[in-house]
Amino acid sequence: MGVGVGSSPQVPKPIGPVTFLVMELLEGDSLRERLADGALPYRKAAEIGAAIARGLGAAHERGIVHRDIKPENIFLTEDGQVKVLDFGLATDHDLGIGSDGDTNTPTVTQRTGPGTVLGTVGYMAPEQVRAEQADSRTDIFALGTVLYEVVTGKRAFDRETAPETMTAILREEPPEPADLDVVVPTDLERVIRRCLEKRPEERYQSARDLSFHLEALARASGSTSGMAERPITLPRSRRVSVLVTASLVLGAAAIGVLVAFWVQSLGEPEKLSIRRAFSASTIWRSPPMVRGYVYSYRRLLSTLNVFEGLL
Repeated sequence: MGVGVGSSPQVPKPIGPVTFLVMELLEGDSLRERLADGALPYRKAAEIGAAIARGLGAAHERGIVHRDIKPENIFLTEDGQVKVLDFGLATDHDLGIGSDGDTNTPTVTQRTGPGTVLGTVGYMAPEQVRAEQADSRTDIFALGTVLYEVVTGKRAFDRETAPETMTAILREEPPEPADLDVVVPTDLERVIRRCLEKRPEERYQSARDLSFHLEALARASGSTSGMAERPITLPRSRRVSVLVTASLVLGAAAIGVLVAFWVQSLGEPEKLSIRRAFSASTIWRSPPMVRGYVYSYRRLLSTLNVFEGLL
């Protein structure tokens, strides 16, 4: 088609209906790329999880199960939106219609149907590993694995081989965050654990309910709920210190019981002598360090009096 001087452009005549595909242009990063630098802040994790759950809820209401939720299939746009991508393995759980497709990480992509294992190893629900029928709760389990990875920086079921990973999904629980030197807020950890229940009936029964719960946690972040902005990593020396302190407390309690028996066996004059030894006048004549220890022993004596009353 050319345009000459002094002439009008020639407009081609339509030759019939044209079928074409329009795709949304997204600018941003996948969740996998965001996790390259480690765990995300808890509030951000709750917000992302709530958005994913809302998207899954909309799909589930139309009878569609994604079956391949993983960080590679979650896209975070530059303007803060969260997109659920790649419905290539999605199925209509009402009609039993499924489709095959490829994803960005190793995925079992055999023909859909009963008795066929289909999904991404490490993010599959137990029923997918057993090649059973998937439903909306299957996606909730996968979302639980994603949330676990977002807040800890580690995969929930990470083994050297695919068979070992599948066995872990069926029989084992993800490591406790404390074992990974990460402190996760109790409320958020409870939500994730419920998503990762082995039995579908023990998980959240709808993605909508899960989204409401995560939204509430995101709103409460930084308030009295204890949701911290950043993951808290405990140094191993601190963990050892906590264990030593706990051991000392238990040991002191045991000693307290033994001393209580001993005090009970004493006569009233001996008991009176012990109490006089820790009287206020004696304490205030002592150096500051000694006063500190004596006050500790006075608290111990008060505890012993309680034990004595129980014996």
